[in-house]
Amino acid sequence: MRRFLHVADGTCTTRTIEAAGIPGACSIWADPLYDGSVPGGLNDTELLDVRMRYLAGPTDLTWAAWAGSDPSLDPANDLRQWRATIERHESYDELILWFEHDLFDQLNLIQLLTWIRDYLPAAKPVSLICIGSFPGRPDFKGLGELTPDELASLLETRQPVSDPHYEVARRAWRAFREPTPKALDELRQDDTSAFAVSRSSHHSFFPGISVD
Repeated sequence: MRRFLHVADGTCTTRTIEAAGIPGACSIWADPLYDGSVPGGLNDTELLDVRMRYLAGPTDLTWAAWAGSDPSLDPANDLRQWRATIERHESYDELILWFEHDLFDQLNLIQLLTWIRDYLPAAKPVSLICIGSFPGRPDFKGLGELTPDELASLLETRQPVSDPHYEVARRAWRAFREPTPKALDELRQDDTSAFAVSRSSHHSFFPGISVD
């Protein structure tokens, strides 16, 4: 049997994956990257330190992506665990990414794809499920609202992640971390046909990215 590792945008999605009986282990990648500093010019280890210090500090935000109603979960520690889980690539045959169309997910997706290209063997199969709508749900907001059966129906729609996806993700991740939106504006003028690029409804200049 093919061994899957599912990496999703939060525990709400991973709980539904498990409830649906979809085989494989689950983890998340869910840093609120639109909040706090995400400076350019740092490698992943250095950026991880910046993000952990920010997330561990006093804040009035609720980190629902990690903890839900469980305040004992520590998002700062989770940042390391997310990476360690994916790095153990011998434990799975295919990495499946579950994300959606909003700004939170798109920022995490471009960071994650950039990280995968840097830290996983190029031959490791990676596939993506990334949706902005769902049949019968005209007010679709995200994966977390789907039933187990609805979520399970998406498994066979996954698309392989290829070199053009990684390249556009890297360019978008680099542009997002620039101190001004100029690089993002330039990115939108370039060839990003590997992805369907449109304005995010949550941000005035960030390009929401999803696979056709």
